[in-house]
Amino acid sequence: PGQRFLCESTAPHTGTQVAPSHHHPARRQALGRNGALILDPPNRADDQRPRLEDTIQLQEWLRRETLTYPAMPMEGALPNYFTINGKSAPEIPHMVVNQGDRVRIRLVDVGYSVHPMHLHGKRFTVIAKAGATLASPYQADTVLLGTGEPYDLEYVADDPGAWWFPCRT
Repeated sequence: PGQRFLCESTAPHTGTQVAPSHHHPARRQALGRNGALILDPPNRADDQRPRLEDTIQLQEWLRRETLTYPAMPMEGALPNYFTINGKSAPEIPHMVVNQGDRVRIRLVDVGYSVHPMHLHGKRFTVIAKAGATLASPYQADTVLLGTGEPYDLEYVADDPGAWWFPCRT
């Protein structure tokens, strides 16, 4: 935990993917042993790189009394507690952007619910969905993030400061 390692292989395409565990997947997914797998193009020019990239992963939990359990809707354990990158509000880290920064946000839902994700006061361009670059990117202020579904969004910061990307539910 908290460390990285390099694993090289040839990917069929680039984009943001969900990387689930394939060993006892139901149990491991519920325990949070999955995440985002980001496949960048091998020769992306520097002018195509955003100044700031952030990956936001949503997970769901069941809190009963003083204990927290993985949410398991199929077992009747419906979620009542949600985290973004392992934290809940107000502990969710903010993105700090400067005027004119190009920002890419990768949203990944590794839970079981649908989440309407919204960047307060901003519109963004949806550039990829489910790991595939969109032929026709579109403008939005909210995306409906489904189970196991990644979205890649970009915007240019016209209002510098600290921002966070909350779920609207």
